[in-house]
Amino acid sequence: MLIYKFSTAILTVFLCSNACGVSKSPYPDGNVDLIIKNNELCAYINKENLSGNYILGIYHHKKEIISKNQDHKTSESNYEYWGYENSFSNHYPSKNNCIPINKTTFPEFNLKNGEEFGISLVPNNINYIPDNFDGFSGSYCFKNKNGKIEIQDYFREECVDRKLEPKSENYISTEHKENWIDRLINWLKKLWS
Repeated sequence: MLIYKFSTAILTVFLCSNACGVSKSPYPDGNVDLIIKNNELCAYINKENLSGNYILGIYHHKKEIISKNQDHKTSESNYEYWGYENSFSNHYPSKNNCIPINKTTFPEFNLKNGEEFGISLVPNNINYIPDNFDGFSGSYCFKNKNGKIEIQDYFREECVDRKLEPKSENYISTEHKENWIDRLINWLKKLWS
């Protein structure tokens, strides 16, 4: 009886995830990766043969505390956003041809130590040029250490230092982070194969 209930529950979850079209969050195509070139951040993606226009966006959730009472805190939050528009035919953001995050591409952008920044690369549907991707994203923190910028991963609402790979100076790319439904589906596939 227990095996019947367990297999029914697993089958229900599997069918619902396929029927509802569950995809990787928040964008299904992968991560926007970052490297440091000439002490500047540089963004790229690890996918080839994309077409259309894109927007590389950087957003920062800014939270300001307005007043503090003993009973409660009142805070106000808003977002800061910076965008860079281009097309894959003009500037393909590969590792060797990454998009520099500096005052030229993002004139108003300022790094803040130890705070989360979200980076996304999404289609810019102008001029009716068809796109063949849904979007890429990543969440990062940055810190300035002795005049050098270091990239940190944002994980479980904390800025976490990256671990260096044994044969490289800097950790270059992040691994794709699966959500819980992806891990469950992969576990079920391994279980039944």
